[in-house]
Amino acid sequence: MIKGLLLIGLFALNFIGFSQQVKNDSIYELEAVEITSSRIETFSSGQKLIKIDSLATSLHQAENLGQLLTKNTSVQIRSYSGISSISFRGTASHHTGVFWNGFAVNPSNIGMVNLATIPTGYFNDVKLLYGGASSLYGSGNIGGSIHLGSKPNFNSGNKGRIAFTLGSFSEYDVNGNASFASGDWYSNTSLLLKSAINDFTYKTLKGETEQMQNNKTEQYGILQDVYHKFKSATLGGSFWYQNNYQEIPSSLTENPNDANQKDESFRTVVSWEQFLNEAKLSVKASFFHDDLHYLDPSEISSNTIDSRIKTNKSSVESVFSKSFVKNSDFKTGAIFIYDQGNSDNWSGDVLRRQLGIFAYWVQRIPSIDWSVDIKLRQDFTEGYKVPFTPAIGAEGKIYRNLFGKLSISRNFRIPTFNDLFWLGLGNEDLQAENSWNEEAGILYKNDETGRIVKGRLELTAFSSQVDNWILWVPNGLNFRPENIQKVWARGLEVEASTDVSFTNILLTITSGYTYSKSTNEVSQGDYDDSYKKQLIYMPEHRFLINTTFKYRKIVFSYNHNFTGPQYVSSDNLESLPAYGIGNVSCLNTFTVWKQQLTLQLESLNIWNVDYQTNRFYPMPGRSFKFSIVFSIN
Repeated sequence: MIKGLLLIGLFALNFIGFSQQVKNDSIYELEAVEITSSRIETFSSGQKLIKIDSLATSLHQAENLGQLLTKNTSVQIRSYSGISSISFRGTASHHTGVFWNGFAVNPSNIGMVNLATIPTGYFNDVKLLYGGASSLYGSGNIGGSIHLGSKPNFNSGNKGRIAFTLGSFSEYDVNGNASFASGDWYSNTSLLLKSAINDFTYKTLKGETEQMQNNKTEQYGILQDVYHKFKSATLGGSFWYQNNYQEIPSSLTENPNDANQKDESFRTVVSWEQFLNEAKLSVKASFFHDDLHYLDPSEISSNTIDSRIKTNKSSVESVFSKSFVKNSDFKTGAIFIYDQGNSDNWSGDVLRRQLGIFAYWVQRIPSIDWSVDIKLRQDFTEGYKVPFTPAIGAEGKIYRNLFGKLSISRNFRIPTFNDLFWLGLGNEDLQAENSWNEEAGILYKNDETGRIVKGRLELTAFSSQVDNWILWVPNGLNFRPENIQKVWARGLEVEASTDVSFTNILLTITSGYTYSKSTNEVSQGDYDDSYKKQLIYMPEHRFLINTTFKYRKIVFSYNHNFTGPQYVSSDNLESLPAYGIGNVSCLNTFTVWKQQLTLQLESLNIWNVDYQTNRFYPMPGRSFKFSIVFSIN
């Protein structure tokens, strides 16, 4: 009861800022961040775009991307046993594109990215684009997309940071980065070494207390960026190596096992940007290699599962940008993707070639403070007829501090290699999924420079109709993928924030609520129990609130996220109960030898809630982390 009243009170404070008109010449301001215009920022009129701020990422340097998004957004993140998946607006995890430097890192075998394998500390630029984005990025972007980057700052000088973290369940983490900037050159190196036994206690189905077994995780990796700026051009190169090992524990209904999985990836991107007379030509190329090895040993050799899948994705993209008309931007280009894969689970090597041709136009209308963009794209995929994917969006001022937005787009997703080629189960007759997405929103903000209290409130209604939804359905004793469902996902998102700032004090409260309804709209017969029912593991309600108080160099934060009930059966007769998780963090920064030393203490699941995000897989209770961060500027 007390927790509930506290959360309601904090949520109410978000709206105080909308009526305050007091100004103060002396305010607390965060360090400025250099921003460079990109495709996602220029051509996303009418769509909801969120940028994770530098304060949030600094509080979660030792965590993975799934943990960062769980604590800072109201999107659905489902995490268990070293796996973290995302669901935007009632769609599946493979309907979300994850991009690094503009290229999708989604592996071709399954189409989804395990967010637990992506370190937060690698990136200084994290954005979420809600809704369909096939016109911008091609296949798979039906629900939303995540965009990661480490933007170069040629004037930042030399900087370094190293962090050590110790936590419950034998967790340790060492991560750091070092950057060098001289005006023409920029280099940044990020490193990670992480391990955890994850031997937390839990309750069995009989109510007995046991310790989790076979749940160890290990990660190590490096990300290297190098950029050189010429008089009218910029050359860049990035390399990312990641190695992830995770043991896979049995569920509460299974006997103990020794299953484990190793994921290894090599990713590299090379880019050239040539600045012409009021125009720009950019050429980028990438090569991504992913190696997944799953092993479940058995005393009986014939029962051992030893599965290995390797994929290689090569991409080349060329884009020309120019402003032909005042207050407008035009961009056109093409991307070619060469996909290869090999696995004992498929019938030999597989290959797929893709070509995408696109053109975008955005027109800003200063007289009424509106912008309108039109996006056109046609993809050609070997073996498939994929739809033409247009999109149109508009946003701007309605009255004073009130703004509106509207977006309509067509989107698609081609089947994965596993869907098509899995021995005895794959279906090479699958069609591409396709959808129509719509969203409309209204935004009220009072965030003028000099205000003591700043406020922001945004409401967004969304809808997407996904046809030919691919689902693995029973086929004899096994499962086989079919274009069997038509899903209608719709709902409402509410985001609110308030900043209260004085000379040495900053109080920030952000909150978000998502209502998402996703139902199967096509009946497969009289005995189809899923017809008009909510999809499994798609909660209708999700709520988040973050409170951060900063006084001088002391930062205290409380995060609470609530997830409503989730159905675990297609007839909606069985469900996981709702749960709310609270996390507390406190840090202080000291000056040592003219450099910065930061100490941070964090308690996760502070209320020690017993919950599950995946049926019969218990989650850890209360835990603690202590971090030491040394920064050189």
